[in-house]
Amino acid sequence: MYGVDQEIGQAILEFGIPRSEIFITSKAWPHFYAPENMELNLAPVLKQMGLDYIDLWLAHWPYAAKPISGEALENAKYGRNNTPEEKGLLIKNGKPVNDWAHTFTNIAKQVGQEGSFVPTWKAMEKLVTKGKARAIGLSNFSITE
Repeated sequence: MYGVDQEIGQAILEFGIPRSEIFITSKAWPHFYAPENMELNLAPVLKQMGLDYIDLWLAHWPYAAKPISGEALENAKYGRNNTPEEKGLLIKNGKPVNDWAHTFTNIAKQVGQEGSFVPTWKAMEKLVTKGKARAIGLSNFSITE
């Protein structure tokens, strides 16, 4: 379920679950895939859950989406009932706008675009180095991606 970081944090606190006894996984939103935005995406997740680190931080999809702006990402709201625009996601004709530059190379090439997820992955690796994530991974990706 998405947008429940605060509720998870409250449950951890309320039930007094030792941090060492739980494994927390969350996903990076595709409109934060520009490398400079990866830590910006994780910070509110940690804050709302009351955690210093996440056990597993996943890239949500192989496709990247464009944000409205850097300011929109800084002010993004993550609740279940927030609109895509409130989350900082750029919408056009009712659909997210693709950010081909940060999309997997083989997917971007299929539509005549150039892209690479490598800089995003390196930004995710830095979160491990900084101790903000214990491990990183991929979600909803095929083997070829």
